[in-house]
Amino acid sequence: MTVESLAKVVKSIRIYLGYSQDEFAKKINTQQTLLSRFENGKSSSLEMVISIYNLLTEQGYNAIEMFREPFNVERLRPQQQSVNIQQIKETVKLLNEENQATTNRLLILLDTLDLTNP
Repeated sequence: MTVESLAKVVKSIRIYLGYSQDEFAKKINTQQTLLSRFENGKSSSLEMVISIYNLLTEQGYNAIEMFREPFNVERLRPQQQSVNIQQIKETVKLLNEENQATTNRLLILLDTLDLTNP
């Protein structure tokens, strides 16, 4: 990955997340002018890349995608949180008995849920 392509990736990520340069710079603990130089390919900073990676990871994004070529901002989408089916089942069982048919249907659906294919 070249400095120029990384600069485009960083700018795409910032825009995708909806931040101005100033807001994004604050999020990654740098100055807006340094971020601007980075986005325009006039400088590079490993620390800035690491900060962006950490920010994405902290916010639940699939941060490793920022290094995949060709870069596609849509692949950054937040990672799905794991679902504890047993907790959901227990909650469903607590539903009012008047809703027993619905409860049973939900339990059947949860038993057949395929979590390996998000």
